[in-house]
Amino acid sequence: MKAGKSESAKAALSFIQKIYAKEAELRGNSSSDDDFLMGRKKEVQPLFDRFKEWLTGKHEHAVNSGKFGEAVSYTLEYRDLILNYLLSPELTPDNNTAENAVRPFICGRNYVLTPFMCSIS
Repeated sequence: MKAGKSESAKAALSFIQKIYAKEAELRGNSSSDDDFLMGRKKEVQPLFDRFKEWLTGKHEHAVNSGKFGEAVSYTLEYRDLILNYLLSPELTPDNNTAENAVRPFICGRNYVLTPFMCSIS
């Protein structure tokens, strides 16, 4: 099931887009970290709560429906851990910054090891 063709996947992406849009708005308009965190609690937390309600409704029908069902189960299972980012102004809803920072080392490591692995055979 492709995200572009599934109505449920489109709806899930819509929730996520709203969360990111609100995050960007709050970052741009907040004068302090405390102001930002209060805005997150007031405006982002309810988006996550509505998303959880929607996911819970989808869960019983999607649990055996392949990738979408896996994504719903994963999100519900790790929701509380994901929400920990709301407690710190330095954190974001994803780990893209960390992954982008590590990527050159991982790609470089694989590139460096490949000739040695090939010559061992």
